[in-house]
Amino acid sequence: MTCRVAAIQALICAGLTVMLMAAPGVAFTARADDTPDSITLEIKELNGSGVHGMAVLTARGDQTLVALDVTGVAGEHPDHIHRSTCEDPEPNPLYPLTDVVLSEADPQGHSETVVDVSLDELLADPHLILIHKSAQEINVYLACADIVANGVDVPNTGMGATAADRTGRAAWLVAAGAVALLAMAARFSLRRRVE
Repeated sequence: MTCRVAAIQALICAGLTVMLMAAPGVAFTARADDTPDSITLEIKELNGSGVHGMAVLTARGDQTLVALDVTGVAGEHPDHIHRSTCEDPEPNPLYPLTDVVLSEADPQGHSETVVDVSLDELLADPHLILIHKSAQEINVYLACADIVANGVDVPNTGMGATAADRTGRAAWLVAAGAVALLAMAARFSLRRRVE
């Protein structure tokens, strides 16, 4: 009976460990073969430009669809994928993207481009999306987004949980349910032994 109680305690401890690991806010490193099919990135304004938005990169085999939704200053803004990070962007573009055009009447723009590089490759080394002021002022950067696997921390607007929050909560609830079932099984087993 002592062995059985010890085994049940070990199962409960294992269940609690799984539950704690699945709790929101705990970071995990994904395996290399767990590259997402799509990532969403926040495009952050640079130098007080007022230009910002979102980018969605979707894997298409050896290619990647890059969709940009940008808000800000009117103009035809060239954008590219570069090496490095937004902290220190490499000036030479690797992959040109379709320009985002913002007008005075509609300061929101959308562009879509299929680039000849896989999402896996873009995530393997530091890359970024850089939005420039114009073709004439290509060295003036308006906004930037680092291309990273975990994507954006979507701002908490109070309008509901982010996908990451929902995933973490669901995992936590499954783990909590498993621990509860283990505890009930242990109690039942002990009760039968006592009777």
